[in-house]
Amino acid sequence: MNVVKFYKYLKHHLEEADENYFQHLRFTFTMFWSIFVTSIILLIHGILPFVFTRTSSERVKNIHKIFDQRIKNLESKKLNK
Repeated sequence: MNVVKFYKYLKHHLEEADENYFQHLRFTFTMFWSIFVTSIILLIHGILPFVFTRTSSERVKNIHKIFDQRIKNLESKKLNK
């Protein structure tokens, strides 16, 4: 992919997300970190089933809720334009 196509694709995606580059980077890093920690908790739970019995499922529900709310916000912004 050449640089111009990459820039257009990046710009289109950021416009779709209604964010600038650094806002998008912050959100994705936050989600990455949350999913990473949840993965470690799941691994520990797999080895020691009596530890973190509800933690990972609650974290996954919270991550899902964040993404759902993000999508709803973007859809409502599109409708109001």
